[in-house]
Amino acid sequence: MTKIAVIAGFLGQTRDRFCLYNEVRSPKEKLEAAAEIEGINGVEIIYPYDCQGIELAETLRRLGLGVAAVNVNVKGEPEFAFGSLTSPDPNLRARAVALIKEGMDLARHLGCGRVTVCPLSDGHEYAFQGDYQEEWRRMRDAFAEAAAYAPDVTLSLEYKPSETRVFSTLPNLSAVILMIKEIGLPNLGVTFDIGHSLYAGEHPAQALAMLYYHGLKPYIHVNDNYRNWDWDLIAGAINFWDLLEVVWTARHYGYDDWWTFDVMPARMDPRSCFATSAKLLKAIFAAAKRIDAKELERLRAATRGERVPRILTYLWRAVGIEIAEEKE
Repeated sequence: MTKIAVIAGFLGQTRDRFCLYNEVRSPKEKLEAAAEIEGINGVEIIYPYDCQGIELAETLRRLGLGVAAVNVNVKGEPEFAFGSLTSPDPNLRARAVALIKEGMDLARHLGCGRVTVCPLSDGHEYAFQGDYQEEWRRMRDAFAEAAAYAPDVTLSLEYKPSETRVFSTLPNLSAVILMIKEIGLPNLGVTFDIGHSLYAGEHPAQALAMLYYHGLKPYIHVNDNYRNWDWDLIAGAINFWDLLEVVWTARHYGYDDWWTFDVMPARMDPRSCFATSAKLLKAIFAAAKRIDAKELERLRAATRGERVPRILTYLWRAVGIEIAEEKE
């Protein structure tokens, strides 16, 4: 069974800077909504917000939902507005690390074995605002302490260029690889958000391949954007070929983990949004299976001037688009 999940928070009310979207739902109602969506068989739980006033494990079991990850929010509380893991206040840093540890305990309890953290309140806006090296050291030490707390739980770090800060402390693929290599603990992984990679100016499939090259375990968030902002649009709606290559690359390297939708259903019914997203993603899975690795290798070995035209013709035909042969 292909494991496809949705971030539970998107099944309730969401907002941007100007508008509120969709109805307020309790944590229990969000999970019940997820269970009704065709093609969705799991959720990513936001800690602590999705865990209040509910017997989580029992509700998940009753609804037949798996847990892709526990997403620990170290950015949402007012106390973290000026930074959490990089705060100059050791008490605030300790509070953020404690939240991650609590999330790791919950992940173990739920049997998913993974916490994901995107430290978006850590960064800066202006020149001379912060001590960049010291902020890096604080974040490194915080993640190291959390990872060492629960060696049996994967701590998956999610990078993003900006939001809520103009410049994030953990902005791109290179930074997250450096962070993990510097800490050196085996239970660190990477939450690979396709939209964040696009927004960072990366080629997503190349970025994913480099995670495997460095022996790092990815966990994939699926979404899309126009590369100018993290719009969290339906995956494949904009960058079809990038999504197809990510899926093909993940399968090529043996990825058998969750595919989790990090999609903002603004101006859409959330259930319809995610049911459609699941159908489209499954269609991409099917298309990726038709791209043969040996045939790609053969085409890549063609004469330099013929290489790209032959590859493009093969790919278009593989996904079901007819290419007419020109008559001499």
